Amino acid sequence: MISARPFRKLPALIAAALLMLTSAAIAGDHLLPEDPALSDENDFDGILYGVFKDLYTPDYPARMIAVQSFQREFAVALHVKDGRYSIVLLDPPTMLWGYQVLADDIRQRDQDLAAGRDARADVKEIADLEVGMPSPDWRTVKPARCERPIDAALGAQLVEDWRAMLLQTRFAQPEPVASESVFVDGDILHFSTWGGGMAGQITTPSNDGGDKTNLLIAIGFAMRDYCKTGDAKQRATIVQAAADLAARLKQDG
Repeated sequence: MISARPFRKLPALIAAALLMLTSAAIAGDHLLPEDPALSDENDFDGILYGVFKDLYTPDYPARMIAVQSFQREFAVALHVKDGRYSIVLLDPPTMLWGYQVLADDIRQRDQDLAAGRDARADVKEIADLEVGMPSPDWRTVKPARCERPIDAALGAQLVEDWRAMLLQTRFAQPEPVASESVFVDGDILHFSTWGGGMAGQITTPSNDGGDKTNLLIAIGFAMRDYCKTGDAKQRATIVQAAADLAARLKQDG
């Protein structure tokens, strides 16, 4: 996964390469491929998977993990049990990206100490980061959970929308270098489903506010808001966006 978060303590050439790759993660009307489970515990994907792993079971046929710039990450999913559908939200109390930054700083401190370099700046930065964390170990982070029921017809439509969008996941066509845009800050949305191990991601902003990926994103954020508030307007947003997405998918064949 390529994070859209600020790049810290990276050699200039590596940072430049990552910035160029970030632009490739911006697709127009489809998701880009990624691993079905964010399961590598040695990087940020592993932190995301570790905190949100309760949603990676067969009871959750559709899920979105949102990695937002300068905001807390969250995961929202559709829960199906005994034919009943509900929306589940996992909302951590702190930004998970900070734990990746902390791990990088600790690694840098250890390298500086091993090389006999002055590590006082590293030590201070580590201490400053830990002050703002509920715990220095991400494994202790317990996200708040909410669950709100929805009707079976809407639930089935969401499952189908997720499945159809993930079936269309593909790599973007290369663009001329001069036309590429670079986004350092943005949201990365990870979409996946249990059956078939399908997964895809999209980085915002997208070029077309009415495209299929933006409709899928709108559904995911409305699911989060509806789970939090129970607001009928948010439910209506889910219903409308799901119907619009289904229509676009049918239109495109």
